[in-house]
Amino acid sequence: IKDILLKIYEGQIPKIQNENEAIYVARRRLEDNLISWNQSSRDIHNFIRALTPPYTEGAFTSFNNEKVNIIETELLNTPAYTERPGKIVNIDKNGIWVKTKDSVLLVKKISSNGKFYNHNELEIKIGQVFK
Repeated sequence: IKDILLKIYEGQIPKIQNENEAIYVARRRLEDNLISWNQSSRDIHNFIRALTPPYTEGAFTSFNNEKVNIIETELLNTPAYTERPGKIVNIDKNGIWVKTKDSVLLVKKISSNGKFYNHNELEIKIGQVFK
């Protein structure tokens, strides 16, 4: 933008967009930030990283019928779990282990109603489910 404004100031008119070559993209909706636990851990991890505040509220999921944003995760090298995606399979000092399509993802930081929480500040139990 700075370069274009400088050219306009100097009296140079910027090139007009060729509408035949233009690409249009739909506006992002809130529902587009919903986490699908049926995806791979790597895909979910990267999805969450791409939506980290302050540019969005973050990727979100439902927990106990409330919307919660997952702010920080970590990929784990874990044994295979046979469990449904979204289920909390372990909690340790580092975070909450959530089953995904192919493995487990470590959830380290969550926000709800604009407040940020570390995993140990929440009343979450093994066996509960992120939806």
